[in-house]
Amino acid sequence: MKKSLTYEEVRDWVMSNPFGDRTMSPIAIKYRYMISYMDAAKFLERLEQDGIVSQWDEVVGSPRTILKTSQSSGNV
Repeated sequence: MKKSLTYEEVRDWVMSNPFGDRTMSPIAIKYRYMISYMDAAKFLERLEQDGIVSQWDEVVGSPRTILKTSQSSGNV
């Protein structure tokens, strides 16, 4: 049985700045964890609420900026 994906797992991965350019999108989360686009978008919204990624600039396909990384925050 596949274990449930937690917010903390996604948060830690995003904060690791996996692409090295401080950007993140729902598509990246979707493909990394093989989840639906809607679930990925919900994770990204929570990351925004927690101040980890920037707000959406309302341009379709535009990635968010990672505001907090594991290196900069001392977390993880």
